[in-house]
Formats: sequence, C-alpha cells, structure tokens
Amino acid sequence: MPFPGDKTSFEGDPFSPRLGDIKVRVGFRPVCLEDIPVGFFLEGIFPTANPEELGSGEYQGSPGIRTNIPISFGQRLPESHKMSFEALVKQVVSVAGDETRKDINYTKFELSLRDTWRQKFWLKLEAKPVVDWEQNAKTGAVAELEGGWIINRHWRVWLLLGPRLWGEGVPSTYDKRVGINASVVF
Repeated sequence: MPFPGDKTSFEGDPFSPRLGDIKVRVGFRPVCLEDIPVGFFLEGIFPTANPEELGSGEYQGSPGIRTNIPISFGQRLPESHKMSFEALVKQVVSVAGDETRKDINYTKFELSLRDTWRQKFWLKLEAKPVVDWEQNAKTGAVAELEGGWIINRHWRVWLLLGPRLWGEGVPSTYDKRVGINASVVF
C-alpha cells in the first residue's frame, strides 16, 4: 500500500501521507527450466488513491514472469555473500475505471544485481526500462539503488533511491524517488 505525500513534487510532504493505488500480487512457486527457476505472478491494481489525482483512476491487471539466477565468484567473495541476477517482465493493462483517464498498456522490465550477506541484509542495483504501447512504443527507464534488512522470514524493510534515466511521460518512471518501505510475506 503506497502512501504518497499530498504534494507531488520531489520534496513533497512526508508528514502528510495519502493513500495511493493499492497493488496486490499473487506469486506461484517457481518451476525449473534448464536449471533456471522461473516464477509466474499476477498483479491487480485498484484505484484507491485519495485524492484521486495521486493515482491512475484505472483498475489494472498485470501478468508477469521472473527469475533469479545465482552468480558465483568462487573464492573472491566471502561465503556470507550471495550474489544473484534477477530479471522480471510484466505487461500492465487497464481493464476498467474512470473513462476520462487515459488507458494504460505498457511492458516493464526489471534487471538487477543483488548481493545478500549473512542472510540478513541486501544491496540491489536495478534498471527498469518501460515500453509504453499507448504512446507508440515510447520508452523510458529509471535506475534504483536499494538497501534492506530481512528482519525475519515474514518481515523486510528497505530504503530505495532512484532517478530517471530517460523517457519523460512514460508510465512507471519518475524524476527522483526516495522510499522507505516495509513488506510482509504470508
């Protein structure tokens, strides 16, 4: 559940959060294809933002696929570190909602390098290119740096920093972002 500030500028107001559009993801257990784990998921995004201008105004569906491939550096990396390459592709489309809002139809890629150490902390560098089919395949991308803590098998918290690489006006991109996040896994 996102809680954006009621001001949409980068500076915003962190002490005046509002409810954003809620996203729910259901993931399925990965299957191995040629020793590469491949997982599938479905997302639903609900236009719950208050005020409405902070959200899309559209119900959205999003099927996706992801993988996580371990990277071995042999003896060069301490045993407490686990490096991996992660890739995700998802298609996001609007399925209903406010008819005055523009339709949503884009493909998003997420490519990242992740280092987890002592099974408690992680650092991730990620590129997120997007192709917007509503704007004749216009592209955009952001980069993100994320550091986090795995509190226990259910709870995680992390700090995220990110700038736009290119493509102003492309969905799922932004100029600058700072996020303090938490998640619970059931």
